[in-house]
Amino acid sequence: MNRFLPLYFLLFAFPTLMAQSPTFEGSWSGTLQLPSLELPLVWHIKTTQGKLTTTMDSPAQGVNGIPMAQTQVNSDILVISSPPHGLHFKGTLIRPDSISGQFSQAGTTIPLSLVKAQHSTPQRPQTPKPPFPYESSNHLIPSKNGIQLGATLTKPTGKGPFPALVLLSGSGPQNRNGTLMEHEFFWVLADHLSRKGIAVLRFDDRGVGSSTGNYAQATTYNFAEDAQATMAWLQQQEDIDPQKTGLLGHSEGGLAALIAATTSGPDFIILMASPGIRGDRLILNQQQALFSAQNIPETQSKPARELNETLFALALEAKSMEEFAVKRANYQKEAPIFQFMTPQQKQAIEAQLSGPWIFDYLRLDPKTYLHQIACPVLALNGDLDLQVDATTNMEAIAQGLKQGKQPPLEKRIYPGLNHLFQTATTGLPTEYGEITETIAPKVLADIVGWINEI
Repeated sequence: MNRFLPLYFLLFAFPTLMAQSPTFEGSWSGTLQLPSLELPLVWHIKTTQGKLTTTMDSPAQGVNGIPMAQTQVNSDILVISSPPHGLHFKGTLIRPDSISGQFSQAGTTIPLSLVKAQHSTPQRPQTPKPPFPYESSNHLIPSKNGIQLGATLTKPTGKGPFPALVLLSGSGPQNRNGTLMEHEFFWVLADHLSRKGIAVLRFDDRGVGSSTGNYAQATTYNFAEDAQATMAWLQQQEDIDPQKTGLLGHSEGGLAALIAATTSGPDFIILMASPGIRGDRLILNQQQALFSAQNIPETQSKPARELNETLFALALEAKSMEEFAVKRANYQKEAPIFQFMTPQQKQAIEAQLSGPWIFDYLRLDPKTYLHQIACPVLALNGDLDLQVDATTNMEAIAQGLKQGKQPPLEKRIYPGLNHLFQTATTGLPTEYGEITETIAPKVLADIVGWINEI
């Protein structure tokens, strides 16, 4: 799940990519050799309605399934491009399982060799397997403005009423299972809780899977509306305890839970790696933590940081998206750094900053909503989380609650766990797919124990 870095940050921090074809059909992997890091990529090529299409995964960035605009083949030449991302790849099939080519982004060209993947399923021992000692049912749940949310309810067998909660995903379009690099984050969580007597509702983000709507035009406030709708639906279901129904949000999902709670009144909230500071600060801290963890020199990290700081400040000054667009255009004319950028680089930055989500997210301050929370809160994080720093954000969550209605708060920072609550070594996103563990068992046990105690 993109529990994960917003794509717009990723493009500031790293180059990204995509590609593949008909004798080229299949999955191809390669590694970009960048000055301070290696960036592995996987490109999936298939025929859709008689036409070649490509999607790209960047495991190190926690990004999967990014569609490429064009895939073309001429004899043994493969060309893949995505103008919105400023990406272009041209390669020659030198053997049935090998492509040699050049990858370009934003005016920079790097050699890239691809090898056809012999697909093997990574080990995911926690992925749920039958028999399931609980009931599972699929539903369509109405949200605001005619949105329909495809959802799955897992409910213990036997006599209720059962405590229950709704799972809210983090940044990026997520399905109800929270699938990322073949980890099923939310399915593992729901399975464990329902085996322990707790009902769980998980749903596809709007515009994903069975849910309607347009994810690209949605903001965190829209996700909060979906949280309210799904919790209200859950409270009305047979055998669900309407006095012990809560929200669990991971990463940005925690923000949606806090916003929803100000009007929907859950009986408890669980925040997993959730932000406690304003969006602009969170992304800047995230960027710096990833730069530091990868030993990226100051000569490279400082310009990216300063550019982000200025652009974010312009966003905060603007009273509308239209005003922000004008400010960006004026800044591009005046700032020396833009004189050294290619048109593709400028286009990539503009694409990252022009949507409604980023405009709202940069100014979203969790303390506005933390002050209004009255129900018990469990806040969890790992000390190797490089996306939502545990110490800074946990302190901000505690302060926000204390300055408001002072609800009961239990907070836990787990040694050696990353943003996905996996037992990790560095905390870098490159590890997410390499780790076989989906969620540390201690975290699962603590969530069950806390719900049973409140």
